[in-house]
Amino acid sequence: AQLANTESVYNLDELREMQSNIVLITPFMHEDKDSAIFLAHLQDIIPLANLVLQLHCSGNAFFLDRTLQYTCHSTNTVTEDISFLRKLCHEWSEEVLQARKDNYYLNYFTNSQILTIR
Repeated sequence: AQLANTESVYNLDELREMQSNIVLITPFMHEDKDSAIFLAHLQDIIPLANLVLQLHCSGNAFFLDRTLQYTCHSTNTVTEDISFLRKLCHEWSEEVLQARKDNYYLNYFTNSQILTIR
């Protein structure tokens, strides 16, 4: 049975819960291609969501109010975005580290406290 073309919005916790549930029920479903494809997409999206959350929590201004939207058919884009975000995350971490070295008193505050003061 094919599902109607629907659009849903999920947060990271909901995606993780969905992934756990699908992993649990997949062995009982005989050769269900749709579940396998959906699980593969989830396994691509969750690391991407983790990177966006990491950039948001570390104070990267671009990701403070940003949301990302993907469809189940955009796996190439997701893979490219993951590698881009990993690089961006590394560069941002280096920049924050350098700022903390240059401005010693920043070390007294967490990133979240600095964002609140900002």
